[in-house]
Amino acid sequence: MILSKRVLLSLLPALVVLAIAQDGLAQFDGSDERKESEAERRTRLDREQQQEAPGARFRGGATGIPEPNIDLPGHLVAPPGELTLLADFENAADGQVPLFLVNRTDKTVSVPCQDNDPYLKLEMRDEDGRWVRVQNHLDSFCGNSYYMVELGAGQHFRLFGYLPEEGTPALVRYRAWSSLPLVSNAAPGHYLETDRIAASLDLTTAQEIPHCLHAVLGNPLVYPANPAEVTPHKRLVALRWLSHYRENAYHRRETERYLETLEPGSPEREEIAALLAREWPRQVNADQLLDTALEVVSGDPNSELARSVAEYPELAWGMIEHFLEGRITVENEIGRADARFGKAFATISRAFVSERNEVVRAALELANRRAAVDEHVATSLLFEWLEVKNEVVTAM
Repeated sequence: MILSKRVLLSLLPALVVLAIAQDGLAQFDGSDERKESEAERRTRLDREQQQEAPGARFRGGATGIPEPNIDLPGHLVAPPGELTLLADFENAADGQVPLFLVNRTDKTVSVPCQDNDPYLKLEMRDEDGRWVRVQNHLDSFCGNSYYMVELGAGQHFRLFGYLPEEGTPALVRYRAWSSLPLVSNAAPGHYLETDRIAASLDLTTAQEIPHCLHAVLGNPLVYPANPAEVTPHKRLVALRWLSHYRENAYHRRETERYLETLEPGSPEREEIAALLAREWPRQVNADQLLDTALEVVSGDPNSELARSVAEYPELAWGMIEHFLEGRITVENEIGRADARFGKAFATISRAFVSERNEVVRAALELANRRAAVDEHVATSLLFEWLEVKNEVVTAM
């Protein structure tokens, strides 16, 4: 049958609509080659890896109603005057260990939680004697999931910790991965390699580096930073800091992916590739890094590392603020810290008059640490740079 020109023209709008609808359906029925971008695919696979790890599915760690300490099992001893995490390994069963968060202080304690989970994670001791988290954490998309739970004096929470019944033998324990410095007693147990890998690549690991570096590095493919604020060169300088800080599997992986997006032969690509090829420290050398940061902020970078990172003094101020707050693992301490922090505060006026807002903001973060100021800043100096600070804030 031959259709007239008039009939064909009348059918044209319907044919266009049908073609658009078929094209839309092709996005869902698998017939279109263009499914998702490489960044989207990697993000999906990363999310699946985190969600499918056995430790992530464990749901025994939620706090319940506080119980009086008189009801603690008789064989468990919590020292007086302390907040203690006790693991009852003797009664482990069905892939879990009874845990007791015991408050024997004379005050109510606020326990950070996510959906009543106080962030208690399984750790194992490796062959070098380092404690490594082997249970990943899934963050919540809802802000209402994060809150404090009160534990009164003379009370305890009864919880459960994740412990695989099979796997790689190791000495294991539990740690509260929050602001509470809680670590349980240790005992022989097992961990799963799948859990260890997932934990090394979760967002908790991503945030185990100084905030000033994480703010620059982040996740450049999924959440790209403003190019005006984070250039490839600034990202390179942040990586120079990180490569001297501590090994971090999450940021190493994301940097490897970011490397693929850089122009072949570019200076940043070549140096980033060289940084990835080297071994990063296993432990934080706080003394060295703090000295390097002080060299930068004092305007006298002598060491090779200080010269390589001096272009962005705001990162050096961020490193000083990081160590001032003690944001390193409990196994590390900063030697001769008082003299160093005093030197940092003595040079802070220099940062306040910087022409770069990033430097001023970073210095203000440090100056707002009142307890540190009281420890390290003479009253005469305090009034001197407070005057400068007020002028700078007014100008901003």
